[in-house]
Amino acid sequence: MVRVLFIDDDREIQKRINIALSDDFDFSSAFSGREGIEKAVDLDPDVVLLDIHLPDMDGFGVLSKLMSLPAPPPVVMLTVVADVEMIVKAIKMGAMDYIVKPFTLDYLKHRIMTAVEHAPVRIKTGMNDPVLGQLVGVSPQIEQIRDLIRCAAPYDIRILIYGESGTGKEIVAQLIHKLSARNSGPFKSVNCAAFPPTLIESELFGSTKGAFTDARDKPGIFEAADAGTLFLDEIAELSLEAQAKLLRVTETSQISRVGSTATIKVDARLIAATNKDLRKEIDRGNFRDDLLYRIEGYQIRIPPLRERKEDIPILSLHFLSQFGKENFALSTEALDKLRAHSWPGNVRELKNVMERALISGRKEIIMPEDIIFYS
Repeated sequence: MVRVLFIDDDREIQKRINIALSDDFDFSSAFSGREGIEKAVDLDPDVVLLDIHLPDMDGFGVLSKLMSLPAPPPVVMLTVVADVEMIVKAIKMGAMDYIVKPFTLDYLKHRIMTAVEHAPVRIKTGMNDPVLGQLVGVSPQIEQIRDLIRCAAPYDIRILIYGESGTGKEIVAQLIHKLSARNSGPFKSVNCAAFPPTLIESELFGSTKGAFTDARDKPGIFEAADAGTLFLDEIAELSLEAQAKLLRVTETSQISRVGSTATIKVDARLIAATNKDLRKEIDRGNFRDDLLYRIEGYQIRIPPLRERKEDIPILSLHFLSQFGKENFALSTEALDKLRAHSWPGNVRELKNVMERALISGRKEIIMPEDIIFYS
């Protein structure tokens, strides 16, 4: 039976919940923060329900102590008011979830079981890191990506980032640049899918006057990224001809502008990204295997949002804050609706959904009817 430690000084609610859910859970009660910490050490509960307001210390102090345990239990915070700052603080400190009082017993049971199911993946997060905290999320997948960024950033190795559209590949590339020795140099980005084959080469390598209609002397993105980092998004969309020229640059660190035979030395760290399986593209004749071997010095895969739904609450609040609505919050029912969605557009889609919710609801508490999906 699932062991639940309930830390709350409200004896009446403790008694009511214990009686109502005793067939499903083995409840232990603590009525103060210190008592809760002691029982957490002694009982090793599967889940902790923790009220933010306690008589001897606030819930954040208790949460901090629980998170410092060798194997911290999943913690679900209980609050009377859906205060965004408190919720974000709790999640950053390691809380798995939060519930706004009053709540139904069925809902509480559902949230406890969700916490149990995710218990094995609760780990210390890097959300408080001044740089890596910009990669918003508390899931183990995001923490693993932070670790990969830490490992790869100091070295000038080329990196290939895999991930569906909207997962945040450019953010990962930017963080690698910020933590690298090149961080005082430029970070330049180009979406290879945004240019037709006739223009992408001049965008990458530059052009000389007269090379084609309306051509002028213009440096390309490789020259602009000199001494810094160049991020090539959707690299699978490059034509085979452009791939051949890119391969030469990776081998010689030299480029030639379109319309010129003169070579220019370039020194830009290359980070590429794609939403396609490049090995399958090679089998189809769409991508050069020798280029893959040159750009895939180090690989980072970003999982889709549907595989890390524990990041949805903090991402949602992050976007609300970006829109200037730091004091807004989501009802638990709205969060359930967000978690149930399949997110084909990933984090980018979530940002759009939150923006629509503000327009639709115009209230400080976003309700499920304010959550509108177009996919």
